[in-house]
Amino acid sequence: MGKEYLWSTVGDTVRTILSDMDLDLEIDPTKLDGLFEDKAEMDRMIGLRVKAIESFVTLLIVHIVDASSTDKMPNELRTLVSIIASNAKEFIPEMLLQLIDGFLILRVFSPAIVAPESAGIVPAEMPPSPRGRRNLILVAKVLQSIANIGAAIGKKEDYMEVFVDYIAQQVPVMTDYFTRLAQPYKNIDPHVELVAAQRDKLPDPHIDVRDFALADLFEMHRV
Repeated sequence: MGKEYLWSTVGDTVRTILSDMDLDLEIDPTKLDGLFEDKAEMDRMIGLRVKAIESFVTLLIVHIVDASSTDKMPNELRTLVSIIASNAKEFIPEMLLQLIDGFLILRVFSPAIVAPESAGIVPAEMPPSPRGRRNLILVAKVLQSIANIGAAIGKKEDYMEVFVDYIAQQVPVMTDYFTRLAQPYKNIDPHVELVAAQRDKLPDPHIDVRDFALADLFEMHRV
């Protein structure tokens, strides 16, 4: 059920990144020291890689926020978002968008991007190489910063500050997306509502984003 949705939103971009065995998106100067003739050459290469990362993130955003992709969101997942939005509006309305993005981006999309073998995007027996994984992590970092309304970008990792302007441009797109998802949803799944009401009694989860198991998603969101 959830695997098809992940394929349609992040799958193509993830597979494109992993298909280029020579692709290297590393921009952390501490990891590039000694690999270039001089700092000017390193800065030039970092600039090219930053643009490449931005291009991949833009592709992800286009697919995630697209109306047709939203329509394909599994009813269980859409119901979970609606429940989160409803509770946020009642108890902490100022955190409405942050709670929705925290759930969808940090608990659904980012894990699928960083660990595509666990999401069924690539075969489990063919996980990304260390470089491929690092490329995916860098892309996911920027996507998360946009979803977090640009908060704290570069605070812990100075090299990420190069994305400040790009993130500022993309924030309105994600804000609009989360606002749309926060609107009342009519096709609530009654089983999901029941699980939500009993979430404190859930067993320890076995996380598998391919299935969007309800217990797993609730438990992940509580971490």
